[in-house]
Amino acid sequence: MKFDIGTFIFQVINFVVLLFILKRLLYRPVREMLQRRRDLVEETMRSAEEARNEALALKERHRSEVELLQGEHEQMLQKMKEEAFEERKRLLADAQQEAAALIGREQALFEGEKSRFEAELKDQAVEAAAMFSSRMLRDIVDEELHRGIWRKFLDQLESLAADLGGRCASKDPVEMDLRTAFDLSDAALQELRAVLEENLSRKVTLNVTTSEDLIAGVVLRACDLVYDFSLSGQVEDLRRRLQGGD
Repeated sequence: MKFDIGTFIFQVINFVVLLFILKRLLYRPVREMLQRRRDLVEETMRSAEEARNEALALKERHRSEVELLQGEHEQMLQKMKEEAFEERKRLLADAQQEAAALIGREQALFEGEKSRFEAELKDQAVEAAAMFSSRMLRDIVDEELHRGIWRKFLDQLESLAADLGGRCASKDPVEMDLRTAFDLSDAALQELRAVLEENLSRKVTLNVTTSEDLIAGVVLRACDLVYDFSLSGQVEDLRRRLQGGD
């Protein structure tokens, strides 16, 4: 095959023109498109990186918030436990106080009932003892015992008269009531009146009554004073002492 230089040159020229045309019409748009695509990829990658960083930051913030919430939750639980414990202690203390108060009231009521029962029992025992003593004395008493008490009364008459003299300040006649368990002779009454008038330096009037309730002995009443020398008075005095009285 014969080489034609003219044809070769013509083909070279055509190729160069074609390259020029391709460069002018195709290469620049393709390059621009590729550049835009590259820029788009870079922007997408940059956006993805920013989104990733934001996601990591959001995740870290979320983790911090979760930890903070967990801490607050634990503190809240601890506070609730402490408040519940304090409330339980308060309720328990209130219950113990109420129980103690109830026990105290019941104890006081029991002690009151016990004291009342003991007092009633004591009073009944004292009354029974006094009644028994009175009955026993009535069974054994006689006029001789009565005279013995009368003599004891006369032995103390002077001191009694001195006491009466301080109470009966007036010089007017004195009226006295004399109760006796047994009848007294006129001589015994005269003796009594004489001793009283001598020590009081005034006239004495005796109102004499006989009372078997005295069992034995006498009771003299004058100037708001009472001198009890009777067995019933001694039994009554014993009853008061047993009951805790004066």
